[in-house]
Amino acid sequence: MSSGKYPQIGYNPYEPFLDLYSSEKMIHPIDNIPEPKSRFVPSKQEMEKVSKLVHAIKMGWLKPPQKKEEPKPYDLWASEDSSSSLTKSQIARMRVHMPAPKMPLPIHNESYNPPEEYLLDEEEKKKWKEAEPEDRPANYIPEKFDSYRRVPQYKEFLSERYDRCLDLYLAPRKIKNKLQVADPSQLLPDLPNPNDLKPFPTTLAFYMHGHSGQVRSISMEPEKGELMASGGADGTVKIWMIDMGRCVKTFKVEGPVTSVAFCPNAELTLLAVSYEGHQIALLNTGCGDRLLVANTEKFLKELPIGEVESQIDWRRNRERVILKMPNEVRKVVWHQKGDYFASVAIADIASSVYIHQLSKAKSQCPFRKRKGHVQTVGFHPVKPHLFVATKVSIRYYDLARCILLKKCSPGTAHVGAIAYDHTGDNLFVGGLDRKFSWLDLQLSNKPWKKFRHHRSAIRGVVFHKRYPLLATVSDDGSAMIYYVRIYTDSSRDNEIYPVKRLYPHQAADDLSVLDVAWHPTQPWLLTAGANGTVALFSSHYAHSSKSPSERCYYEVLGVPKNATTVQIKTAFYAKSKQLHPDNTGDSSAAAFVELKKAYDTLRRPADRRLYDLRGSMPPPRDTSKYQHPYSHFYNQNTHENYRGDWKRYWHEEPGWTFYEEKMNASEIKKKSENMWKSILKWTIFGSILVIAYNAGYFLQLKHNEKMLAKLIDEDEIAKCFLRQKEFKDKEVDNVELRNLAQMLKADVDDAWKRKMETLEGRNRDEIREEARWFKAVHEDPSHRRIAEQRAQRRKEIAEWEKQKREMKAAEEAFIFDESEADEQSKKFCQRIRTQTSPECSFTLCQQRKFQLDVSCLQSIAQFGEEMAREQRTIDILVQNAGIMGLPFELSSDNVEMHFATHCFGPSLLVRHLLECFERSNDPRIIMVSSGYYKKVNCSPPTMLQLMGERDFEYNEQFAYSYSKLAMCQLTKELNRRLSHNKSKILVVSMRPGFVRGTQLGRATHWLLRALAAPFIFIFGQSLDKGIETMHYLMTTERENLKGGSMYYGCQEEEYTDMVSSRWCRELWETLETMTTTIIKRANYMTEEEKKLCWEKQQVSCLAEPPSDETAGEDEIEQNGASDSCENRAHKM
Repeated sequence: MSSGKYPQIGYNPYEPFLDLYSSEKMIHPIDNIPEPKSRFVPSKQEMEKVSKLVHAIKMGWLKPPQKKEEPKPYDLWASEDSSSSLTKSQIARMRVHMPAPKMPLPIHNESYNPPEEYLLDEEEKKKWKEAEPEDRPANYIPEKFDSYRRVPQYKEFLSERYDRCLDLYLAPRKIKNKLQVADPSQLLPDLPNPNDLKPFPTTLAFYMHGHSGQVRSISMEPEKGELMASGGADGTVKIWMIDMGRCVKTFKVEGPVTSVAFCPNAELTLLAVSYEGHQIALLNTGCGDRLLVANTEKFLKELPIGEVESQIDWRRNRERVILKMPNEVRKVVWHQKGDYFASVAIADIASSVYIHQLSKAKSQCPFRKRKGHVQTVGFHPVKPHLFVATKVSIRYYDLARCILLKKCSPGTAHVGAIAYDHTGDNLFVGGLDRKFSWLDLQLSNKPWKKFRHHRSAIRGVVFHKRYPLLATVSDDGSAMIYYVRIYTDSSRDNEIYPVKRLYPHQAADDLSVLDVAWHPTQPWLLTAGANGTVALFSSHYAHSSKSPSERCYYEVLGVPKNATTVQIKTAFYAKSKQLHPDNTGDSSAAAFVELKKAYDTLRRPADRRLYDLRGSMPPPRDTSKYQHPYSHFYNQNTHENYRGDWKRYWHEEPGWTFYEEKMNASEIKKKSENMWKSILKWTIFGSILVIAYNAGYFLQLKHNEKMLAKLIDEDEIAKCFLRQKEFKDKEVDNVELRNLAQMLKADVDDAWKRKMETLEGRNRDEIREEARWFKAVHEDPSHRRIAEQRAQRRKEIAEWEKQKREMKAAEEAFIFDESEADEQSKKFCQRIRTQTSPECSFTLCQQRKFQLDVSCLQSIAQFGEEMAREQRTIDILVQNAGIMGLPFELSSDNVEMHFATHCFGPSLLVRHLLECFERSNDPRIIMVSSGYYKKVNCSPPTMLQLMGERDFEYNEQFAYSYSKLAMCQLTKELNRRLSHNKSKILVVSMRPGFVRGTQLGRATHWLLRALAAPFIFIFGQSLDKGIETMHYLMTTERENLKGGSMYYGCQEEEYTDMVSSRWCRELWETLETMTTTIIKRANYMTEEEKKLCWEKQQVSCLAEPPSDETAGEDEIEQNGASDSCENRAHKM
């Protein structure tokens, strides 16, 4: 086979082939054999094979072959308009396609050969280079070339292309649908006719001249409106007569005036003036009713200046009252009742707002933290609430509860002024960004309406007290008058319509109208201008000059010039019947109109005085022409350039001064260099301080080591010990000094040994300087023998004293138990037996059980009588009975339960046990108080409230805190009376701290106690730790304790301001009055018990000592704590 040969010789591979089947098509088969039946039966083997394949496909073992996608070549010649080849996302993008904005076409100064007027000179080029890139009019300097081929390559080409690509890629696009309006007048809202909304100010009456600078603030007299006060930058305050426009009085102050405000109290002619120099002055205007002027003068003289502690210094300067403020004052605002006024500082500090009480000559700062730069404040007209407006928000506080009610967002970048209606539910806000917003406080904390009718910063917003009129003034020299309709029905929306735009003042130094005020009774508007004038606008002008055809109004009515109002009214009614057109025809219509005009002028006293004064003068210029209220809001020049206004806004400074221009690049660079120099200087200064401190500390350590080295000598140790005041006057010889030195050295060795045992396992380098001293004196060989002798002696003395006390306790042991279960008494007695030494005989111990209810007068009287009958001696009384968290409940004597248990009952118990205390050699009374007494800083409840005869807002925590405070006050007053009457009883108070296991909160709900149990176990002290102070007060020598004081942690602690002599005396008087009342009303007591109580009430050793000067001074010092938020809210 490998050789390609056949294996058999003679083999013919090409033998003839017998074709069984010919190529011709036959009708019948050659063999004609029928198909077997097995071919028509399904194959079982094939079925098993198919089932296996189906199972493998279901289980995922066999995956059918995927049909390969044939590549689809992109048809370049296909029609792009056909959507058959596009996906759904492509079709959707084509439907919302927004073309990119086209680049602006080039202008003339971009030409290579621009005209001469488009080229910049050297000065303009210098300004262009010094300006900031965003402030330049163009990012290139126009140049001129002789031919196009001389134009160089544009350097900013790639930068501009890159910015263009960024704008196309990142800047969002928006489709603007044009509104097809056939008639533009259809866009204007339907407004009522302004004539139907009258009266409102329309005409300038006159100007008031007198100030030489800016008129920064004006204020109207609150009731009659006959006087107006204005304050200017020239340091003067002027009082004007409104009817004549004449200045009647001028006050001079020490600086430019920032704000003036009349006191709303109609019984006083008082004016508050704030001016630069950190001062507020209260002035008596001296104008108006003589009786009111005299009352105001008397009121200012009788102000209790200096009698009450105040955060602000009140001083009396001649006829004025001066308040020395810590910062410059921006604005002064009065409360509607005239007793409180608030001041706002210009500086951005936490204490920028102060509230001053006029009747008490007291000032206080209600806020501790800075919540933003306060611009102005306002008192709610009917509620004890306060509006505080910062630059970007308005906070609404409740002064009665001292909480924040609401925080409003006015929608302006910088709040400039606020106003509110007579209900206080609607707030109007004007901003320095030209926005004016209306906030409905009942609806939302965001603006209900926003307007932008001014072209410059809004300086003032004011709402009329009687008319539905609102006015805003701005630096654009205009005053906008709105007609405001406020509905009490919540189903109707409020309405506001702009009805008039007035132009009262011309601009001066980029300022125009600085303040605005309404007349209290008339629809007259007064504005203060930066040009030094005050303008008065009235609702009509009836003071024009007489034309040849116009008669005098007095002649028209037929009355003399001195006629009364009743005569004018009578003459008008008589003439109107004669000249009415219905009676005489149309010929008398003009005469009737003239008659009505004359009557409208003469029936008002103010208009009549103006007519008499200026009736022959020419009429003033009408500064405003009538136009549609919204016509100028839809002008094509509405969105003009406000660059000048924003320059004034962003560069405004206190004192109404502004920058002329922005700083250039050199000034910015210089300012930056100065800033970094200052930072470097203070950094070096701080580093020097740190180095000096560390060096001083190192030197102090070296000095301490030297001093400790000196104390190694035994003589030095003894001398240091003998320098104490106990051994100051004692003479000691050398032998005694040596023995004392050895004993002290042994004590030091013991202390060092205990110190090292506690520091076992720690690094010894952590031992402080005292440990080094212990280590230095540790090497003396004789200290062990002396230490053992001293320890043995101390042990013997301690055992002897313990046996002595146990013997005395066993002889006079009594058990006072408030519970009714005898098991507790038995357990307590058994505990005494187990803790007493076996040598002490307990056979004399008497187990006595007394039932005592410290909240019941009858129980206390019976207990005191029984103790006096047995002539028992009481050395120490610990008043530790207490309850906490109990709902409002009265005791059997109708006294609030907390007060009865903690204060009223202990005071009665002391009175009934005075005889038992006097038998003792060293009697002591320990009052167990609590640290909660420090939380009370307001006036206490009255006796009627404590006895449930007058309602008040009861709070469990406040009731417990005040009862503990009353216990401290009782301690101080008891000790004062007893010490004055030469009594031996020492009265002190203590607070154990947070102790667990006392069951003090047994009145609290069980679920709250269960939740608080883990925290009490973790943070609370044990009972042994809690009674350390009590044990200290029991065992300490009497000379080392101070009667009437508070002790905590075995040390004396200062009381709060509420524990003063004044409050202690008031509490004692309340307790005596309460005891007298209860004895008189006690029907359950017998006459003998009442008589005994009366005798205990008149104990001589508790008599009132004579008053002294220190008590009066203490009363003055602590009088400031008597004001509470509740009293302030009640007065306001």
